[in-house]
Amino acid sequence: MTTVDVQQAWGSLRRLGRTGRRSRARAVPVELAPSLAVARAIAFTAGLLAAWAVLYGIVLSGLQEHRAQHNLFAAFREQLSTATAPTRAPIALGRPVAVVDIPSLGIHRLVVVEGTGAEQLRSGPGHRPDSVLPGQAGASVLFGRSTTFGAPFRRVPDLTAGATIVVTTGQGHFLYTVTGTRHPGDPLPAPLAAGRSALTLVTSSSRYGGLG
Repeated sequence: MTTVDVQQAWGSLRRLGRTGRRSRARAVPVELAPSLAVARAIAFTAGLLAAWAVLYGIVLSGLQEHRAQHNLFAAFREQLSTATAPTRAPIALGRPVAVVDIPSLGIHRLVVVEGTGAEQLRSGPGHRPDSVLPGQAGASVLFGRSTTFGAPFRRVPDLTAGATIVVTTGQGHFLYTVTGTRHPGDPLPAPLAAGRSALTLVTSSSRYGGLG
């Protein structure tokens, strides 16, 4: 009984093999229409570009920012020790101007550079040149990315009233206390009193978009 079953199975396999060979022999290559081939090539290329953009935006840009921050901190520390850190305009774009610490967000030794253009924000937060430097009388404005290039300001929207921000510049250490957050459409803050200093951190959120 066992022998018969094996022989029958072997015979079936041989028939399947011959059938498969006949099927392959009858197969005819199918050529894509030129327009369809081009569309597939474009879709494949677009997919590769999209994958590269995600990889660069999430991983590689962060490594670039981390390296830039390391070099900027070393340079700014030397400038502080030699009393050559900038304290007034004009300041060259990309030059380190301050270090920010926000303990409640786990942010420490975050170097701020001069300028808020795309090139400057690849290295870290940027100081808006038409505003005063942190610690000086008046309103100082800092911009920072929230998703790419290390996302230094990613958690800034989580700040709550009472949190502290310490800023170090060529003029010393300055302590700020958070009074609140503002979104597009919210009322503007009251005018700053003469001689007072204010610090505004600007970034984006998933809800409002803006700085990547």
